[in-house]
Amino acid sequence: RLATQHGDLTCLIAHAIINEKSGRSLGEMKHFASSTMLCCKSFRYMSRSISGRAAPQRVFVVGVGMTKFQKPLGDAGPSYPEMSREAIQNALDDAGITFDKVEAANVGYVYGDSTKGQRAVYEMGHTGIPVVNCNNNCATGSSALHLSRALVTANMAQCALALGFEKMQKGALGPGTEGDVNPIDKHVLNMEKMVGARGDAPVAPWLFAQAGQLHMKQYGTTKEQFAKIAYKNHKHSTNNPYAQFQDEYTLDQILNSKLIFEPLTKLQCSPTSDGAAAALLANEEFVKEHKLEDKAVEIIGMSLATDVQDVFMDPISKLSISRSACHCKTCSSNWKWNDQVGCIKGIQASRYKAIRCSSGGGT
Repeated sequence: RLATQHGDLTCLIAHAIINEKSGRSLGEMKHFASSTMLCCKSFRYMSRSISGRAAPQRVFVVGVGMTKFQKPLGDAGPSYPEMSREAIQNALDDAGITFDKVEAANVGYVYGDSTKGQRAVYEMGHTGIPVVNCNNNCATGSSALHLSRALVTANMAQCALALGFEKMQKGALGPGTEGDVNPIDKHVLNMEKMVGARGDAPVAPWLFAQAGQLHMKQYGTTKEQFAKIAYKNHKHSTNNPYAQFQDEYTLDQILNSKLIFEPLTKLQCSPTSDGAAAALLANEEFVKEHKLEDKAVEIIGMSLATDVQDVFMDPISKLSISRSACHCKTCSSNWKWNDQVGCIKGIQASRYKAIRCSSGGGT
């Protein structure tokens, strides 16, 4: 009750008085006070949800940071804690705040042991904040951002960190656990029914290439249209000093590069990479308190969706997923367009087809 009405300091003073009366030593009081500070923070988070301040909060990005992405170097490259520290510190410097202002963290990565997120955040000190690990394949980074936004929206934290990192192996992507059920086994089986057995082909480029072929057959999409997406992406990389590759290519160079799986060439496929990125999210009260109005960027809408039954009848473009994400009830924006990432250019094209600015709009 004291934490809710008067804040952490009053609560600590009250405990100090109680400890003095109980005859505890100064050392015991300091240890108890440190533990009590964490408890008071938890009480404060809880009070935000059960008090009259539980209305949904506006959420702003107040700081971002990242490392330069590079090809996997194994032990010769920076470790994931080192990359995470650099990304988080860059985000803190961008926001002009210190890490003790961060009240929660959601950390995304695909490859590695559980609780790597905690180890990454420990690089900034042991502040006792909750850290949740997130693995969602290509949507991992945006899922971490989604979870941190949810915390701030629900007034469970005034400032939350979203962190993503990856420390990968060289070569094509392989299964994470041998001998276990592949999480996309239904998608692969359904595609094999339509186009034939996969054989020994790496599953990711094979699946995306087959989706591209089916897209071409159903919608008349051309190889040149797929290649133009890669052309656009490579052109953008020249302005990004953090990009793994910063080379611009002509349309002919993209079309004539090594064929991976028809219709996709090498320059239309993403490489494996090591790197990290971080974003700091805050509510309006935090933004005003720390005078961040000039740099805060509001997230006006964000949604998350997963497979529906239509996906297994239309594996070409996952239209139902994209459309349900656009119209998800958790999206606070009136806009109908959301940003989805496809690591293979054929998938990006199908996303463009699926997401429309209005129910009667074009692609």
